[in-house]
Amino acid sequence: MGASESAELQSLIDNYKTIEQKPRTAKAESVATTAQIAELLTEGKGILEVMDSHSLSFKETEPVFFSEYKNAREIIDFGRRSEDPVTHA
Repeated sequence: MGASESAELQSLIDNYKTIEQKPRTAKAESVATTAQIAELLTEGKGILEVMDSHSLSFKETEPVFFSEYKNAREIIDFGRRSEDPVTHA
């Protein structure tokens, strides 16, 4: 085996090792991202709780704003159905 063949083989081995690590790296990134999402959701919930408490100060002076704010904060869950969409049971 010549020097150029040896260098080419080493290059292929290095490329394989890089590719082999990608699934592990992707999994680690996925776990970290999922944890970050949970933290951000908790932070967002805290911010909304503060906004909700501050909105109460507008209940008497700005009733239209207060009503619209409360309506905008209402959670509508479109992910569940009370009946089967095919049989309507």
